[in-house]
Amino acid sequence: MNELKGKIGLVTGASRGIGKAIAMALARAGADVAVNFRIDAKSARAVIEQIRREGARSIMIQADVPPGRRSPGWLPQSKRNWDPSQSS
Repeated sequence: MNELKGKIGLVTGASRGIGKAIAMALARAGADVAVNFRIDAKSARAVIEQIRREGARSIMIQADVPPGRRSPGWLPQSKRNWDPSQSS
């Protein structure tokens, strides 16, 4: 399936549970996936490896995303990681 080819999914809490399942579903649908995690870098790396085996690109972003609050620093960071020409 490539219905999301060329799209980027940004999944919070993607190192385990429902977040991991969503990240994998996006990758299987053809999207590249930014894996957000708060503490468990080892699990996040494992998810990234699984995503890459699906043929998608993936990056890891460590950030705490509290419910109902914006995290302005990490969204632009994720865009720059996909496209180095994006500087803002």
